[in-house]
Amino acid sequence: MSIGKKIGLNNFFQIPADVKNKTAFLGFGLIILFSIFLAIILEQFVLFAIPMMVIVGYIAIVDFKKLFYWMLFLIPFSNSFALPGGMSLDLPAEPFIVALMFIFGLFSLVNWRKFDIRFIKSPVTILLFFHLAWMIITVLLSQNVLVSFKFFLSKMWYVIVFYFMAGYVLQNKKDYKNFFWYAFWGIFSTVLIILFRHALQGFSFKSVNYVLNPFYSNHVKYSTILALFTPMIWWAFNWYKKIEWRRQKLSLQTQETTIELKIFYTS
Repeated sequence: MSIGKKIGLNNFFQIPADVKNKTAFLGFGLIILFSIFLAIILEQFVLFAIPMMVIVGYIAIVDFKKLFYWMLFLIPFSNSFALPGGMSLDLPAEPFIVALMFIFGLFSLVNWRKFDIRFIKSPVTILLFFHLAWMIITVLLSQNVLVSFKFFLSKMWYVIVFYFMAGYVLQNKKDYKNFFWYAFWGIFSTVLIILFRHALQGFSFKSVNYVLNPFYSNHVKYSTILALFTPMIWWAFNWYKKIEWRRQKLSLQTQETTIELKIFYTS
C-alpha cells in the first residue's frame, strides 16, 4: 500500500462535501496560506492577522451588529498604549471602534431613510449636533489645526459608535439582551481574574493596583465600572425565572461585584 493511501493524501486537499460555498472556502484557505508565507518571508508576524482581518471585514459587510457586540466584549480587556504625537490607543477595542465609525458612516450615507426620525429630532441628538458644530468651529479657529483635528476625530468615533450606532442597533428587547450579555461576559471575566489574583495576594491593600493590570489602570476606574454596571445586572434579573441558569449567574456576579466594590472602592 502506498504512503499516500496510508495517510490519506489523496483526500487531503479536497473540500469537505458539507461546505456550501466551496469557492469562499477555497479562497479563505489560500488567504491563510498566503499570509503565513508572507509573514515568514518578510519576518513581519503581524501579517498572521490577515485572515482575522478578512473575517472581520466579511462580518462588517454581512452584519456589522456582531462587530458592535464584540467590541463591547473587548472593552474590559483593553489597555492604553502611547502613540507618537501625544495620542494613545486602547487595544484591542479602539481599532474596532474606529472601524465601526467608518462602517456605520458609509451605511448611514446609503441607508439614511432607515433611521427613525424621532431619534434624530430628540433633544439629546440636537444638543449633540450643536456640540459637534461648535467643536468644528474651534478646530478651524485653532492655532494648531492638526492637533485640534486629531482631538476632534478621537471624540467623533465615540459619538458615532456609542450614540448614533447604538441608537440604530438597539431597537428591541433582544438587542438590549445582546448588549447586556456581551458586556457582562467581558466584565465578568476580568472580575474573576482580578478576584483570583487578589486572593493569591491575601487581599492586601498594597496589591490593589497590581492585581488590576493590565485591565484597569487604577482601582477607582475599576470600582466605577462595577458600580455603573451593577444596576444593569439587577435590571436583567427580570428577564429570567428563578430556576434559569442565567438568573443564577447574575446572582453570582452580583455577589462578586459587591465583594469587589467593598475591597476596591474603600481602598
